[in-house]
Amino acid sequence: ISPILPIFDAQNSGATYDSCKQLADKDLKAGSMISVYAIRGDLPVYASGTVTWRDGNHIYAFGHPLTGSGRVLFTFFQSRVVTTIQSLAHPFKITGCPVGNEGAIILDGSREIVGIVGLQIKHIDFKFTLNIGSSTHTLNSQLPLSYNRGGSLISVLGQRWSIRDFGNAFDGFPIYYHIRIKINGQQDLVVNGLTNSNKRETPIWQVFNVVNNTLNKLGASGFQYDLSGIEVNAWPTGPINIWSKEKIEVNGKEPSGVTNTINLKGKPCDKFVVSLTLANQDKIQFKKIDIPVAIPSIGKPKTTLLAISMKGGLIFRHFVPLEKYPHTLDKLIAEINSAIENKFNQVYVKVAPRKEPGDTVTDKISSPTWQDIDLSLLSREYATRNKEQEVFVLPAIDGLVNLKEEITVMLEIDAS
Repeated sequence: ISPILPIFDAQNSGATYDSCKQLADKDLKAGSMISVYAIRGDLPVYASGTVTWRDGNHIYAFGHPLTGSGRVLFTFFQSRVVTTIQSLAHPFKITGCPVGNEGAIILDGSREIVGIVGLQIKHIDFKFTLNIGSSTHTLNSQLPLSYNRGGSLISVLGQRWSIRDFGNAFDGFPIYYHIRIKINGQQDLVVNGLTNSNKRETPIWQVFNVVNNTLNKLGASGFQYDLSGIEVNAWPTGPINIWSKEKIEVNGKEPSGVTNTINLKGKPCDKFVVSLTLANQDKIQFKKIDIPVAIPSIGKPKTTLLAISMKGGLIFRHFVPLEKYPHTLDKLIAEINSAIENKFNQVYVKVAPRKEPGDTVTDKISSPTWQDIDLSLLSREYATRNKEQEVFVLPAIDGLVNLKEEITVMLEIDAS
């Protein structure tokens, strides 16, 4: 269902079947109006158009593509026409409540859409609950199974719900979210995180985008799976510090160039210092940490590269080389779920030497601490898929770390 064209409308008409006259099946014919629902529920996302022909149980409608995405499964209902707006440029009809004659659109072609009258399809329940103090605001929706393979409909839904019901009420208030995607026969896929108030999207919209991107990642995997439901819980937080990079220095100098490279000379096991300075969004608070890194031990003089990346917990992911694929669906889910262990208030440092066979690398990093907080030992873990990359977690900081930096240290090593 991608790309989404700007032909879908999202609204809650409040109409029910009880408030509309039910039409017999024979009343669905050329000239009738139908509404095609990409998302059903409290805030339906749908497009309305005219039936151009009916052949038995098959209908042909619109006379143009809906999204042009080929095979689809969307529910449609025959709709009441409230009035027609006349215009030489673009006349259009305003639809009212459904009047019966349900079916399913099965093909979204280049010149028309094709549906089957009476065909009912399965939907996936999608529930979003926003918890504000002791009150809750819930959006209940149903997604068609064709959403199994990705799209941007959830993003569209989130944008419109956020703007319609909340406006800019949460600007500057990050939202903590817990997303649970249920897949038949598999463990639940869980994504936790905190929205970033530096982004242009509203915080609620950002959470919908996370759901959308996670589903797209599943769809792009090529694995077969069956979604059974999606649940999202979100809690607005008070204003917090959002820390981002102010400066990175190596032995007191800033790396330069496109690759952020700095040249150093030294002997094996000598240490150089990477200094990371963070500033909050108002740039009135600063925190600095010195990270001592040992020069690798090698058997002969040479020049080598040391890649150092520093990322916040919401951004950091273990790198999985493409040659390690394909893996199974359950491993993909486990890999996505592993990110929930990352903390949004910590910096993850990855040290990845580019070494040749026969080289040995030891003691690349020791235990730094933020200069204005208590001393704390680093927690330390090895990358699960590449033993040449070591990951270190810096002490927690009071707020959200919005950091994604890469630097390259070019070492000229004197082994004499």
